[in-house]
Amino acid sequence: MEIKKTFSLLLLAVSTTAQKCDFLEGSIGNNYSIRNAKKQKQQLSDIITIRDLGMVKADPHGFPSSENIKDILKKKYPTLNTDDIEIKASRDYYDGMVKIFSTSSGNYTGDILLTYTTKQQKQKLSDIITIKDLGMVKANCYGFVSHEDIKDILKRKYPGLNTEHIHVFLYTYGKGSLCISSTSSGNYTGDILLTYTTKQKQKLSDIITIKDLGMVKADCYGYPSSEGIKDILKRKYPALNTDEIEVYPDDSGTVWIFSTSSGNYTGHILLNYTIKQKQKLSDIITIKDLGMVKADSYGFVSSEDIKDILKKKYPTLNTDDIKVYPDYYGTVWISSTYSGNYTGNILLTYTTKQKEQKQNSRFDNSDKNFGNSSSKKNNFKDSKQNNKGSANFSSQCPGCGCDRDKLKEAYKTLRLNEGASAKDVKQAYRKLGLQWHPDKYNNRNPNATEEEKKEAEEKFKAINTANTLIEQHLKTCKKQK
Repeated sequence: MEIKKTFSLLLLAVSTTAQKCDFLEGSIGNNYSIRNAKKQKQQLSDIITIRDLGMVKADPHGFPSSENIKDILKKKYPTLNTDDIEIKASRDYYDGMVKIFSTSSGNYTGDILLTYTTKQQKQKLSDIITIKDLGMVKANCYGFVSHEDIKDILKRKYPGLNTEHIHVFLYTYGKGSLCISSTSSGNYTGDILLTYTTKQKQKLSDIITIKDLGMVKADCYGYPSSEGIKDILKRKYPALNTDEIEVYPDDSGTVWIFSTSSGNYTGHILLNYTIKQKQKLSDIITIKDLGMVKADSYGFVSSEDIKDILKKKYPTLNTDDIKVYPDYYGTVWISSTYSGNYTGNILLTYTTKQKEQKQNSRFDNSDKNFGNSSSKKNNFKDSKQNNKGSANFSSQCPGCGCDRDKLKEAYKTLRLNEGASAKDVKQAYRKLGLQWHPDKYNNRNPNATEEEKKEAEEKFKAINTANTLIEQHLKTCKKQK
């Protein structure tokens, strides 16, 4: 019985073990199949079913970029992982074709060939520039042409050509030829070889045939100006463009004419000239005294009045070429201008023409202030006869009868002693008048206030009054003597 029981338990154990083994085998097989299913890669041909990508933007060389191809595929197939593919577009697969490769580490396998159409077909330069000779081209002084001039000519010949999308290579194939090449980012492709002829420049020696310019006006230092030389050349040779030449005169009677680098002339030439001699003012103005000259209300003469007098005395004198500087002491400097036809300077004298009205007003003022001189003389004689020690006599000048206190104040105003001569009085009056003349004072002190201007005018009036009183005193006393 025990043996039978033991055998039954043994059979049960073997059966249980067999079931467990079957279960384990099934589990292992299922896991292995799942892993195999996960490792299974998709064929690119199963995902990308449309073989034509349509219109694709191309680079300057006519090929689409990998990023553009990936973007198009991503839009068409959203589930496609573009990081797991590689794209190659080259001439190995003909123009308009691109190959898609799967990466080794990606989830795809195989490759596929697709077609596309470039978005912009570039024009060949040879289809646009049909004329291979540019003709006459302007060259610089060394015989070379510039890139900009070539582009300008092409723009005029072919208005539809965008010159910003081309390169110009000069002298690559020798002088007289150039290469036009397309830029990488432009709308053109290819290159083209063109020819040209340089525009021959004229020699200055063939245009300027006369080597002597003749008489030329010079400045005060004896040099002619460049503009003066150009004006003479322009008159002699109307076809000459003086903007394209450079002039270098010297003081020895010669001048160099050079061509500019950007002009239409070449070479240089040496010319001669003769300086136009200026006249000395002392040879024209022979009389040193102008005579009587009209003065203004303040006793001053104007430059225009001096010029008018000179014009009347010397009709050939050009007063526009001189400058006049009156010094208000009866003398005037006549000086030549820098650009005029005269040289040197000369000192002239003049006498101011006193206005009758001015003289009468002075004497009227004198009569108002100091009384009539004749009546004062009579009073003086009467007082002298009646009472020589009278106080009225002591306050009056015995010669002219003017008030001594006012006369003393007048000398003080002109900053003179009472015994000053007529010449000293005149000089003092001129000096102080020039200092306090309203116009002169305002010119020297443009920022002066109204009060200061009024004060200057009052001082000038006091100077005039003092001068009138002293002049009257000196003249009357002199006559009495």
